[in-house]
Amino acid sequence: MKIIFQTRFQALKYHQEHRAVIRPPGHHASSESCWGFCHFNNMAISLLKLYSEKKIKKAFILDFDLHTGDGNINILQDQNDEITVSILNPESTERGRYIQEVEGYMKTLTDVDIFAASAGFDQGINDWGHLLYPEDYTELGRLMKKYSQKICSGRRYAILEGGYNHQAIGSNVDSFCRGFA
Repeated sequence: MKIIFQTRFQALKYHQEHRAVIRPPGHHASSESCWGFCHFNNMAISLLKLYSEKKIKKAFILDFDLHTGDGNINILQDQNDEITVSILNPESTERGRYIQEVEGYMKTLTDVDIFAASAGFDQGINDWGHLLYPEDYTELGRLMKKYSQKICSGRRYAILEGGYNHQAIGSNVDSFCRGFA
């Protein structure tokens, strides 16, 4: 956990992008349940930590894992305090529309303090989702970079979530990072 928080602080201090490779994944962990190998919700922990330190009030999460991050939703969208978190888990089943859905949503964002990605790579063409190619992950990373620079001085980070094909995940993660950096 120390590494993720140090990286997160560096991202805010220097307005740079950062990524965390953490296992197990966390976006299915809620306050009262867990599944999908998720025991701690790394995304919720990091965003609530930033909020508690008064570094953010509004965040955007792009959750591009095949399985909707119900833990992210359960923890972050029902907060009784002032933190506001918008979460997009794209629903399109055609890859061109998928990318259009993401960009269309990002175009509507205003007044966001940080962009975060629950980066699941099981939508990959060679993984369970059979949808996204490596170049699509590059485009998702590029969109995160473009709109975070436009809206919140480039503050962004990504946390590794799903991806089950060990032969393909490296290429997909690398492709995302090329667009994200």
